[in-house]
Amino acid sequence: MEKHSDQANQEIDLKYVYSTLGSFSTNIGLKFYRFLMFIKKYYLVILALIIVGTGLGYFMDDMRPKLLRHDFIVVPNFGSVDFLYQSLPKRSFVEGKISMDEMNGFEEIKNIKIEPINDIYQFLTDKYENLEPFRIISERGGDINKMLLNPITAKNYKFHLISVYTKGKINPVEITNNLFKQLNAQKYYLQKQQTALVNNQIKKQEILNSLKQINDVINSMGNMDRTINPQGLAIKNYMDIDDLFTRKERILDNISKIESDIVEQSKVVYVVDSMMGSKAGGFLENRIVLFPLLLVMLFLTVVGGKNFIKKYKVISESKLN
Repeated sequence: MEKHSDQANQEIDLKYVYSTLGSFSTNIGLKFYRFLMFIKKYYLVILALIIVGTGLGYFMDDMRPKLLRHDFIVVPNFGSVDFLYQSLPKRSFVEGKISMDEMNGFEEIKNIKIEPINDIYQFLTDKYENLEPFRIISERGGDINKMLLNPITAKNYKFHLISVYTKGKINPVEITNNLFKQLNAQKYYLQKQQTALVNNQIKKQEILNSLKQINDVINSMGNMDRTINPQGLAIKNYMDIDDLFTRKERILDNISKIESDIVEQSKVVYVVDSMMGSKAGGFLENRIVLFPLLLVMLFLTVVGGKNFIKKYKVISESKLN
């Protein structure tokens, strides 16, 4: 008896659920149908509002200054990376007294951001000192990813991205040129630059001398009648020829690296690449899209409000009567 009663209750519950779902889907379908009929009724008005809003938005976007983003991939030299991360967000990078021309456009800079470009391979292969901490952490079972994401580690990456946001009538190229002119005018880093350039030239000459010595040894080994090369090095056998070529290859890599360093260290903050004039504004900045939507929404609100008032006015009068 109890089983029969429970089964009957379950059947009633299922019927109630099905009827509720059916009623809900019917209401949704009815509302969608009414919406389509509303669009059909006022489609000319809605189309006119979209055209007017688009034209007005285009005119407003064309007349007013745009928020633009200018990206620069840079190499901070001589330990200037901390200076960049501290001074750029605060815009405290002006060195001494400068003319109005040199500050031209700084008031149109709305924001400056800087972030490291994650290039872990370059970071680890650049110096042995960079690789050693990762080797120790790996041997001890530490979290290498945590160290990679550490802000202190990230600041030591070679490449960094500077994003400058401007909004105004002044040519952004002139603004960013003045910005980097100030970054490259810091006296402390200019002094370090002079020392580094001299040291690099000395290193390059020493490496070239080593390359010449290895070439002389290799050339002398090609002469079977000679046991002494022009530098006075005794040639006993050819067993170490592979080692000589390996050393030569490393020297050539070092020459390439030091020549690259000399180029990059020509500036305190060396600009590797740049991309100017990307639109930085979000949805609210795009008035060609925003204005038509606002006009259509305003129209729908007005018409919906009128229908709402009309509907409940009838209900209210019917209850009074």
